[in-house]
Amino acid sequence: MQTVVETPKTDWQPVLAMALMQGAIVLCWIVYRMYLPDLLGQFGFPKDSAVVILAIEGFLAVLIEPLFGSLSDRQKTLWGLKGPFVTIGVLLSAGLLIILPSIVLLGNPDSLIRWLFIALVILWAMAMAMFRSPMLARLGEFACQRDWPYAASVLTLVGTLAGTLALPASKQVVKGLGAGSAFAISSIILLLSATLLNRSQTTQVRLPDITADDRQPAARNLFLVALTGCTITMGVILTQQLIGLVGKEQTPMLMTLFLAVQLITVLPIGLAAKRWGNLQTMLGGLIVLAIGFLLLVLPGIHAVAVLLLGVGMSCVGVGTIPFALSMVPLSRGGLGIGFYFGGAALAGALFNVFMSVARQLPLIPGWVVGLVSLAIAMVALWIGRSMVVKQDLPLPNT
Repeated sequence: MQTVVETPKTDWQPVLAMALMQGAIVLCWIVYRMYLPDLLGQFGFPKDSAVVILAIEGFLAVLIEPLFGSLSDRQKTLWGLKGPFVTIGVLLSAGLLIILPSIVLLGNPDSLIRWLFIALVILWAMAMAMFRSPMLARLGEFACQRDWPYAASVLTLVGTLAGTLALPASKQVVKGLGAGSAFAISSIILLLSATLLNRSQTTQVRLPDITADDRQPAARNLFLVALTGCTITMGVILTQQLIGLVGKEQTPMLMTLFLAVQLITVLPIGLAAKRWGNLQTMLGGLIVLAIGFLLLVLPGIHAVAVLLLGVGMSCVGVGTIPFALSMVPLSRGGLGIGFYFGGAALAGALFNVFMSVARQLPLIPGWVVGLVSLAIAMVALWIGRSMVVKQDLPLPNT
């Protein structure tokens, strides 16, 4: 009797729910960063102390992301695979979003409550870092490997849509809501998206058991993932910063173009990555980013440079999560994602440390650091081509 091997299929319903949750995470961070200086000012802290707090949160996330990503790989409970840390982290984050603007009403610049506020702010960021890697690692459960780039493009699309709230016109609307309303809306959206993700899991997935080899994935793989996360994130941060520096009065238009290009191209690039290969698409995207970076400082062609930067960002964005998942065994996906975002958090923390001292990013040094970061990321991805773990998702139980 001939055995028929079924091809693993992607369960798109939870993937779409994951995308909504990714958008909710981006929304929460935008609102938080938008209001943090004002909330600190109401307690008598200098508004620019927000940069110091963001740096501290970033350094903590360097440890928290891989720690909880690794712990989530070992959790199989009634809450579902990786579920406990997602549930606890979301509830804690959503609750603190309600508390943070409210606590401002209870204290004054001379009270001890101001230090309680600082502690709760840092605790909120820790809670957000606690569940991101376990949640995103579930892409490896719901999608088979050949669909990872396209599934990641859906997540990137929704995250980019949420990112448009950081544009000047949208920012005025969000600021007009007031801290209490903006934080409450963000909290509700985060809770609703997490609930939808939980309810959308119509099947339970059979992940491979963690073997002795899986318990300690190759250190070089994890280092490469963290290095890639750090350098790509630094490149992304400096890209956004430099658009603002070179554009000046054109900055709102250029940033709108930058995000619009990503929204238009991310899904087609996700589909193309299935044919071309994820690493090839990321390498191509980094090259396009570097070209856009080189053109960005030239006068008169800022729009062309930003167009290239938007396309390059889409190519890189669809590949980051699949890259992290492909560098570790499927049963250690949380650890792989955690190392990637740990590296990304390090880049953000280092940038905020610099900004806390320099106050303003110098154009040419920032441009050079951005190009070097992109070049290192290219080398890391090129090396990583021979270290990919070939795997696919087992069939779900029905």
